[in-house]
Amino acid sequence: MSGIRLAAGVVCAAALVAGCGNATVEGEAQSAPEATDPVFSPCDDIPDEAVAALGMDPASESRDILGVSTPGWKGCVWRHDSRSHFLRIEATVHPLSEVRENPVFGEFEDVEVGDREGVQFRMVADKGRTGCYVAVESDGGAVLIAVREGRTVPDDPCGIARAATLGLLSWIPE
Repeated sequence: MSGIRLAAGVVCAAALVAGCGNATVEGEAQSAPEATDPVFSPCDDIPDEAVAALGMDPASESRDILGVSTPGWKGCVWRHDSRSHFLRIEATVHPLSEVRENPVFGEFEDVEVGDREGVQFRMVADKGRTGCYVAVESDGGAVLIAVREGRTVPDDPCGIARAATLGLLSWIPE
């Protein structure tokens, strides 16, 4: 998981999302997301049924990066039922072009996921090729779907990441 933490910390940009203020939900005052936070929140916006359909354990949900939020990012991670691997979804205000420019990532390959353009890539430090990412543009930023090893190394982490992205695409805002 430290590689994903490093990746989230290294992507840098000054993309600001407009909008501030407060709202009221069922009589309680709610503050609006910070201008630098993505609107899409994987833990909140992806239903447990969709997570379970991918073979992930909804009860294993962990928010952000080990529970610590990072400005400009909202993340969620789930463990596979067999504990063989983890699925991590990161929403960011940073555009896909910045993901491509990040020196922590490499082996970029353009992919189509359903009706959306995306990019598949790995972390440069992942010499064992034990993980894989797929990213798609989303609401002015990007959503990164990562598969990382758990107890074992998945046979095809990129295939799993592409299938997970396709399976969750209807919840990822365009």
